Amino acid sequence: MTTQSIGTTLTTDLSPTELQISQQSGHIKMVNTSGKRIVFGVSTSLKKATTTPTGVLDPNEAALFIVKCDGKEQNDRVTIIYTIPPEGSDKQYRSEYFLREDAHIVRKNLPNRFEKITAVLARFEKVT
Repeated sequence: MTTQSIGTTLTTDLSPTELQISQQSGHIKMVNTSGKRIVFGVSTSLKKATTTPTGVLDPNEAALFIVKCDGKEQNDRVTIIYTIPPEGSDKQYRSEYFLREDAHIVRKNLPNRFEKITAVLARFEKVT
């Protein structure tokens, strides 16, 4: 499994090396290697997935995603968006973090194409 940094498309307080992603067939791993809490959301380009995760990663935490597909040839892909929540906020996902006027949002379209995605499931773990 190779690891590459998520590149940024918008200005952010996070450097591209502070959030890392690795991909393997049907699996995606996102690791927060920064010293800041990160709020994230996952979506698919065809918007057909019944389940897409959202969450909060503290420093040195990881989210493991399993991408389920229906086997039909489609040109679907996974997009991850993330931002830094306000200081002192609870460890709870809130969509309004992305709507704040001072929010710096990073959006990463994963280069791998998938068959029609039906669900993206997540599991969280502490990285040692």
